Amino acid sequence: MMGGLNDKEINNTFVKVISQMPYFRLSGGRNHIFVFPSGAGAHLFKSWATYINRSIILTPEVNFYFSS
Repeated sequence: MMGGLNDKEINNTFVKVISQMPYFRLSGGRNHIFVFPSGAGAHLFKSWATYINRSIILTPEVNFYFSS
């Protein structure tokens, strides 16, 4: 958005970073936690099921609207 990375570039960046994580490779990701706010993980990281399927994935929902 707003001049940032497109979907393919975001996915490729995740894959590149994960491939450079030596401890991730040792455990297959089982001892890693990924946080994707508002359930955005599957939309931001299209290959998540291939690369982080053994990791813990948190998808917190946030409510920014408060009534007074």
